[in-house]
Amino acid sequence: MKARMKATVSSSLLLLVALLVLPALADEKPLALAGYDPVLLIEGMQEMGKPEFVSSDERYQYQFASQDSMNRFNNDKASFGIQNEMCPVAPPAGADPDFFAVHNGKIYIFATAWCIDQFQSSPDSFLSGI
Repeated sequence: MKARMKATVSSSLLLLVALLVLPALADEKPLALAGYDPVLLIEGMQEMGKPEFVSSDERYQYQFASQDSMNRFNNDKASFGIQNEMCPVAPPAGADPDFFAVHNGKIYIFATAWCIDQFQSSPDSFLSGI
């Protein structure tokens, strides 16, 4: 009887932990752009963001080099955030937020490094479908 009660209590605790922890993990958005500041990327500078300056849009978390940069992002997420969901070079392949390129002041993500190379050789031909 004690062993069965112990198993029931253990199962209940495990269920409680799962109910509390799993939703929090599911809400965690991936860090985009390998941690680079998207505002500075668009301005032509490649500077790592700092963990104390983090904001997100509906899909990703972004890090920023400064409070000012984070504020600029928060005031215009549509302009400073990633512009696509699927790889423009190899649709319908998904895109990895760590494979990115900036073109005409916008950030695009890709499935592979090869896709970035292809995109950079003729960007406008790949953007017509976005």
